[in-house]
Amino acid sequence: MAGFRGVGTALTVPLHPGPELTFIAGRNGSGKSGIAEALEMALTGGSYWWSKQSNAVWTANWRNLHGDVPAEIRVELAEEGPGVTTIGVDWSSDAGLTDGAHWVQRPGAKRQPDREILGWDVPLELYRPLLSYDEVGGVLEGTPSGLFDKLHSLLGLQPINDGQARLAALLKRLQIPAATAKAALTELKALLGGSIDPRAAQAPALVAKRAPDLAAVEKLATGSISEVGDTLGALKALGRLTCRNRQKSTTRPVNYALRSTISPTRPARPQTCLPAAHDC
Repeated sequence: MAGFRGVGTALTVPLHPGPELTFIAGRNGSGKSGIAEALEMALTGGSYWWSKQSNAVWTANWRNLHGDVPAEIRVELAEEGPGVTTIGVDWSSDAGLTDGAHWVQRPGAKRQPDREILGWDVPLELYRPLLSYDEVGGVLEGTPSGLFDKLHSLLGLQPINDGQARLAALLKRLQIPAATAKAALTELKALLGGSIDPRAAQAPALVAKRAPDLAAVEKLATGSISEVGDTLGALKALGRLTCRNRQKSTTRPVNYALRSTISPTRPARPQTCLPAAHDC
């Protein structure tokens, strides 16, 4: 880097490419903040420190005043596959801080006039590779919500949030049939309560169960089972009673009444016993 912030003539900072944490320490005015901001500017296109400055004096005086050299930044990165990839920013003599020309150069390829071709904007936000002193102070001294958001971003928890959102959407979609059935059941109970159909008295017991017997409900609704049918069955069973003592039998009036009830269209005639009784 050269001509940028506290760095005048060209300065090279060798860093080991690998998964590690690098600290740059030095006396006041040695350019350590300028180095961090140059790296941040090249990778992200902006700077946390400058974004927090409301006074134009700070943003207008970003060039180094002690060297008659062009302002420029070069960052060489070890990229898996292509090899050494260079990210650069160049400023003309009259350009402002945000007017720099960003470019990317991969080995054996043409220089691309935009750093966004790397596709690193989201990863750089989620897995930020640098954290300046000012940014650390701003996070720790800020609001609790701001601290949470920053730690959330630094820890790369956004994919977890995305997964939770997808699961919530899937759960909501899967709950639709159950919610629809519950609403229909509530409406059905209200209709049964106001119905004069004899079957409506039996239906609530069938649908009140946690797992309703749908087959029984269907039979009741289609008339396959009914209170009338059950009553006739009981009467027919009574009609098959036998007379063991013909002389003292008291069942003849009852059998006669049952016969008339079961087959009201058959000609009724008084008799001592029903034909079905084998001992009459």
